[in-house]
Amino acid sequence: MGLILLIVVMILPIYVIGKVVYSIDKEKEPKVLLTEILFGGVLSCIFVVTLSYTLGEFIPLFLKDVNLMNKVELIIYSFVCVGLVEEGCKFYLLYLTSYYSKDFNYSFDMVVYGVYTALGFALFENVFYILGGGLVTGIARAFTAVPAHASNGAFMGMMLSRAKWYEATKPKKSLAYKILAVLIPTLLHGVYDMFAFSNQITYLIGFLATLFTVTVMLVKKKQKQDVSMNSYTIE
Repeated sequence: MGLILLIVVMILPIYVIGKVVYSIDKEKEPKVLLTEILFGGVLSCIFVVTLSYTLGEFIPLFLKDVNLMNKVELIIYSFVCVGLVEEGCKFYLLYLTSYYSKDFNYSFDMVVYGVYTALGFALFENVFYILGGGLVTGIARAFTAVPAHASNGAFMGMMLSRAKWYEATKPKKSLAYKILAVLIPTLLHGVYDMFAFSNQITYLIGFLATLFTVTVMLVKKKQKQDVSMNSYTIE
C-alpha cells in the first residue's frame, strides 16, 4: 500500500498539469507525439545525470556538497551546474523531438511541448527523490519542483514558438529567441535552486507564488492568441 501511494504521488502532479495544458490547447496534439516528447524529457534528465558526473571529474563544484559551499559557489552551482545544464538538456530534447514536427503548426503547440518535456524531466526526478525521501518529499515536490519545472517548460516553449516564427524571415531574431529559450528558464531555475539550497523558505514561497501566477497569466494569453504559424499575424 505504501509503495502504491508513493507511485501515485510521483505520477499524479505530472498527470494533472499535463491534462490541464492539453485541455486548453485549441488544436489537440497527437498523443503519440506528446508521449515521445514526455519520454524526451525523461531522457533529458538522464543526460543531465551523465553530463554532471562527467563534468564533475574536471570541475569539482558539480559534485560538491551544497552544505559545504560558500555563497559564490552556491550561486554558480545553482545557475550553471544545475540551472544551465538541466535547462540546456531539456532544450536539446525539446528541439530534437518537436521543433521541426509537422504537427507544430500553431503558436501554442510549442508551449504544450515545452511543458510536456519538463514534466518528463520532473517524472524521472520524482522517482529518485520520492523513493529516497518518502511521501512528505513527494507531496512537497507536487507543489514546488514539479510545477516549477512545468513553468520553465512553458517559458521555453513560448520562446521557441517565437523562434520558429522568425526562422525563415529573420534568422538572427530567431536565434535570439532560441537563446532566450535556454536563458530565461535557466535564470528562473537558478533562483529557485538558490533559495532551496540555502533554505530560504520564505523567499522560495514568494518566488514560486510569483512564478506560478505569471506563468498562468502568460499561458492563458498565449492560448487566446493561438494562431496558425502560416498566418503571419502572431504577436
